Amino acid sequence: MPDLIPDNLQLRFDPIWPWPIVLLVAAGLVVTVVRSYPRRIRHLPRLLQRSLLGLRLAAVVLLIWAMFRPSLVVSETDERAGQLVIVGDYSRSQSQEDGPAGLTRYQMVLSTLSECRDLLEEISEEVEIVYYQFSDEIEQVDQLPQQPDGQMTAIGHAVDYLGRELRSDVVTGVILFSDGAQRALPPYAVDPRAAVRQFRAVQNAPIHTVVVGTSGLSESTLDQILEDLQVNPTVFVKNEVVVGGNVRALGVANRDLTVRLFVEDLSIRGGKDNMRQQGPALKIRTTRSEDVIPVELPFTPQQPGEYKVSLRVDPVDGELVTSNNVLDTFITVLKGGLNVAYFDVWRPEFGKVKAIGLSPDIEVDAKLVYYRGRENPTTIDEEWFEPGKYDVYIIGDVPARVFGEQNLRRLRQAVEQGSGLLMTGGFHSFGAGGYATTPLNDLLPVVMYATEILNDDEVDSSLQIEEQLQMLPTAEGNASFVMRLDAPAKNLEMWQKLPKLEGATKLTPKIQGLARVLAETESKQPLLIAQEYDRGRTMAFAADTTYLWYLAGFDAQQQQFWRQVILWLAHKESQGDDSVWVKLESRRYRPGQPVPFTFGARDEKGRPLEDVEFKVQVIGPQQEKFQIPPQRDGEFNSGTFTQTAQPGEYRVEVSALQQGKPIGFSARARFVIFEQDLELYNPAADPSLMQEISSMTQGRSLRPDEFRGFLEELMGRGLNRQMTQNHVVSLWDHWILLVAFVGVMSVEWFLRKKRGLV
Repeated sequence: MPDLIPDNLQLRFDPIWPWPIVLLVAAGLVVTVVRSYPRRIRHLPRLLQRSLLGLRLAAVVLLIWAMFRPSLVVSETDERAGQLVIVGDYSRSQSQEDGPAGLTRYQMVLSTLSECRDLLEEISEEVEIVYYQFSDEIEQVDQLPQQPDGQMTAIGHAVDYLGRELRSDVVTGVILFSDGAQRALPPYAVDPRAAVRQFRAVQNAPIHTVVVGTSGLSESTLDQILEDLQVNPTVFVKNEVVVGGNVRALGVANRDLTVRLFVEDLSIRGGKDNMRQQGPALKIRTTRSEDVIPVELPFTPQQPGEYKVSLRVDPVDGELVTSNNVLDTFITVLKGGLNVAYFDVWRPEFGKVKAIGLSPDIEVDAKLVYYRGRENPTTIDEEWFEPGKYDVYIIGDVPARVFGEQNLRRLRQAVEQGSGLLMTGGFHSFGAGGYATTPLNDLLPVVMYATEILNDDEVDSSLQIEEQLQMLPTAEGNASFVMRLDAPAKNLEMWQKLPKLEGATKLTPKIQGLARVLAETESKQPLLIAQEYDRGRTMAFAADTTYLWYLAGFDAQQQQFWRQVILWLAHKESQGDDSVWVKLESRRYRPGQPVPFTFGARDEKGRPLEDVEFKVQVIGPQQEKFQIPPQRDGEFNSGTFTQTAQPGEYRVEVSALQQGKPIGFSARARFVIFEQDLELYNPAADPSLMQEISSMTQGRSLRPDEFRGFLEELMGRGLNRQMTQNHVVSLWDHWILLVAFVGVMSVEWFLRKKRGLV
């Protein structure tokens, strides 16, 4: 007897509640109607009783039918031909000859496909075989090209494209031929792993990978690579500059290599050939087929300015890629750095003040002094006070007798000739240190008395402020270069955020002269006093615990304060500060890498100018101009240049207008996008990435010699995609059920109405 219900037809129930509850409710409804309804109509004729009971039960059955929510599921099977997608990497790294018998990687791909042509033809009778080629872009082709000439290996971009473009209901699998080494620049630098995860989310097909190439370098590789350029970006006139780097030599064992240093000649304007070799060439010799040799070449700039510096290694015969033989950068040469002599006992403040010497334009020679309870106290040589040797002198908690009368007299002469002098708070500085009777008495801007002098172990609390105190700028100090930690409107607020200092020395400014109080406590006790003396400048700083700012996370503010103190003492408050300035985070960038920079404008006292309109442009290697929109970033302005695909030399130019009038001269800074051949810089294969791609999609990772067996296995499993689609026909959520229910209830109501039951 044939089946009454076809195989592709199925009755399905989806009750509104769990089955037991629905069955109990259904039974309850039927029992309620059967037991209670007949009593209400028993006085009617038997035929009418049966009709009304039948109609009420029909309504209950329709309700129960709706509670079970039945539907018909019709299944349709679509036997459609699938697609097998073969993707080939044709980037230039595929030209590496690291295959058997000297075959290139790409020749291995073509050879593997050619050897399996019979199987591929047999498979094509069952499924469609589709070929794609990729390097930076990916495109469908009739067959793979004969020569690999693509510029990049953008595996992530290729997988991302396939995930978006392939039909998920057709593709039976993807076979990816590549060396597995991602070498791509934006916008093609898509992370391969992220692309594979996205592919897996939208495609129900594995990616099988076939790895060509080796992870090691071939013996035939011949290349010299300069890397890890090291040079201080800011240096000073007539100071020796050392330019260092590493030469990575491949395939040039036991050979002599030549490294040269070239520096831009600023006297040559408008010409391209303005690079001049500095000093003799450096000869190095390799010992292994893959060797890394550090190199250093010095030069001494004679004039301030911005210089292009180029480290180069001469090519050797047979070297195909020479773009990586050169490293270029830019350095800024300043007119001169500041030399600071610092004398103090060991205390926490000593290390943090000494750290100012880490700045490229300030060098601190710190002398640690011992004089308490020692048979042989520290002596200070008179060479510290040679004319012109130091721009600034800082004296901490050191009594005058440690220096001696002769040295203090020389120090006074240095100040009179233009040097700066600062004395900080301590138990044996100022009057307590005996300076009232020395040549420094007239120099320092505070009142000192001979009666205040103390012995080494004595402490006079009446000369000290023994409480925590907040250092705040005075009205004059808030407008000064020394006390500027933020924009004028926010400067006082920044000082109020700094931690309180642990005590200070009591200071009294001199009434006569030009002594100015720049900082004070909340109770108006002077903390920082400055004055001009002859050709020099002097300061008295009552505190010695600014290291507490550093420990509390305000290290930038602590270092900025001390730097500004030193610059002011040396008459260098405008050191390196032009009216308009621009600063690059680096001078060397990879192709495609964004170039961020900051810029701004200052007044004659070095304070940031507000309400300034900036015009920013970047000029490229071919003199093309790119306009950069300025972005406000707190106190500073910033910009980002992103069109960096073309290697070469670029220049940032910033000009400023205030109330329609130009401010100073335009600021300029150069940077270089260095030429880097990603495909051939390091052509080693990366089998691990190919393994990850296949495992993440439940695919297989293969060697070329395993490809034929893999195809035979695929044929054995079958390649067609059998697609089953289910069409659901609702038997309850339908107008017919509603019409039937309303009809039954209407007929019952009519009959009851006719008999006077409604």
